[in-house]
Amino acid sequence: MSHDRYSPGRTIFEQLQQVLEQQAQDGGFGSLDEASDAMQAQLEQPNRLAIDDFEGLSAEQMHQILFHPFESEHH
Repeated sequence: MSHDRYSPGRTIFEQLQQVLEQQAQDGGFGSLDEASDAMQAQLEQPNRLAIDDFEGLSAEQMHQILFHPFESEHH
């Protein structure tokens, strides 16, 4: 079950609503933590997409390079 469907043409609120509606059709979330994790993944998805102006890196990767250049992403 994947909750990280990102559609650039839709607002984040429409995407969150889609995740909630789909999960409701699938029987709901098992817990509040599971619902929170699904929403968090949806909110973070745009930051993980490659950006041409960043030479194919994502906003998340550029942040890592600019603000934590000597730290590993895999602590």
